[in-house]
Amino acid sequence: MSESARSSTWRAGVRVALPILVICVGLGALMGIAWNLLAPRTELTVKDGSVVYARVTEAAVGADLTFACLGIGCGLLVSAFIAVKWRSGGVELPIVAVIGGVIGSVIAWRIGLVLAGNSAGTGTADLSAAGRAEGVAFEGPLSLDSPGALGMWSLASAIVLLLVFWRRASAASRRVDAVLVQSSYLQSVEAQRYES
Repeated sequence: MSESARSSTWRAGVRVALPILVICVGLGALMGIAWNLLAPRTELTVKDGSVVYARVTEAAVGADLTFACLGIGCGLLVSAFIAVKWRSGGVELPIVAVIGGVIGSVIAWRIGLVLAGNSAGTGTADLSAAGRAEGVAFEGPLSLDSPGALGMWSLASAIVLLLVFWRRASAASRRVDAVLVQSSYLQSVEAQRYES
């Protein structure tokens, strides 16, 4: 492969990847804000000098489910953008969408934690019992306890894009088959005309 062909291929790859990655970064920031606003928080209290759950509720897994659902939604949006913008595509489009999904999810996770008041470095909030009244409930920190939730955006994008491009490829194959059948039919009609 010549140097100019490699350079042209690289530029074409950047033209495809750049808008997808920019959209993923923007959606990641919006997802982080939405996660901070929508995710339920656990209720904690101080008992015998230790921070414990005030009561067990679905809020313990609610933040993870909220993050996963928002990620799936973002994955569907990115997939729709790619499917509309590129009528045909190879394996590079789902790969870029998966990479963009990972980047967007990490950005959403970090922004959500920072907006919730968690430490940007550790992702944890101050949960010491010092200065808190015994038995008084307070809101727990925002946290993502299931690392698998970070992959839901990428998974949704990959599945949708692979299905869309598979369906388009099979439709194109059917059209080619129809043309070939029609062509062979016309040839047989033409051959019968010459014989008679």
